[in-house]
Amino acid sequence: MVILCIKCSQRQVEMIRKLGQEVIYICDKWDRQNIDFLNDREDLFRKKISIDSLDSIEELSSVYIDLMEEGFSIDKVISGAEYGIFAYGFLTTLFEKTSNGVFLSINSRDKRAMKDIFEKSGIKYAKYYPNYSFQDLTNHVNHGLDYPIVIKPITGTGTFNTEIIKNVEELSIYFEKLTFHPALVNKKVTLEEYIVGEEYHVDILWKDGKALFSSIGKYYIPRISIADDRRKNGSFTLLYDQNQDLYKEIISAHEKINQLIHFPNGVTHSEFFIKDGDVYFSEIAIRYGGGRVPEMIQNTYGIDLIDAWLKQECGEELFINTKKENLQCSSWINFVPEKPGIIVNIPKKKEFLKLSGIK
Repeated sequence: MVILCIKCSQRQVEMIRKLGQEVIYICDKWDRQNIDFLNDREDLFRKKISIDSLDSIEELSSVYIDLMEEGFSIDKVISGAEYGIFAYGFLTTLFEKTSNGVFLSINSRDKRAMKDIFEKSGIKYAKYYPNYSFQDLTNHVNHGLDYPIVIKPITGTGTFNTEIIKNVEELSIYFEKLTFHPALVNKKVTLEEYIVGEEYHVDILWKDGKALFSSIGKYYIPRISIADDRRKNGSFTLLYDQNQDLYKEIISAHEKINQLIHFPNGVTHSEFFIKDGDVYFSEIAIRYGGGRVPEMIQNTYGIDLIDAWLKQECGEELFINTKKENLQCSSWINFVPEKPGIIVNIPKKKEFLKLSGIK
């Protein structure tokens, strides 16, 4: 097989090569400036293609034509990060000659499209106003939401440019100070109802529309609150045996979502809230969780989620066997310096274990 890789790490590329597959890698300007292995490990690639931007349809179209004229047959397109999903969708559509890739990328990246999918799936979600601008604010356009509200880029990543807004004055200040993160090309924002509840994430490996493996984690505090207290940026696993009803509810809801977005195989990372006992989906993504979620899953279940996902993408038969004995609740958390300076020492394990809440 020939795998076309976008925004993949060295580990991911090495895994694909160990599985006996060939790699063609698309490098954008940021990749060439920041990723050393692309230049240091020429042995990993059958071919590297350089473009300026993954968001340029003109350049991506040229990539497709170049590969066709050179006689390459692309078996799979893989994006290892959210920044490459639109390029993944466009190129998948071209190579597979279907429209699924484009719609899949839109439905898993545009916050407004996600809400439409939730609506069609019969799933609860935050009320929203699709596209709001500073001009709308100055023209006194009524967004119809009660404060506080959440404002975020329509194709945002993580908590970039995402804030809780308590009143009209804060909304005006947000727009006046707004400078988009460099990774965000679309300069539009959407408004959402602020859900006061506990936030969770679920990572699922899918095969033929069914959950082959799933893991639910609970954030210490909602992601939107991390900007005010980054010391609590982390999550911990909820074991299936202790949370069977929640797992069944989330998997059933996600099966409905996957049917609508035409996603039978692969890995998803989605986030949801629980408020007054009800589940509200907030976002879906066709990737595995960021942060240290994969390591947390591996420590809990003995499963390397990234390895399993790549094996599936490369056509390997998967045999998922979660360890039955000694299942443990695992967690990851960021330890953030309290003031600017140079880190001269990192605590050893014994020192960490003396901290409150650390086992």
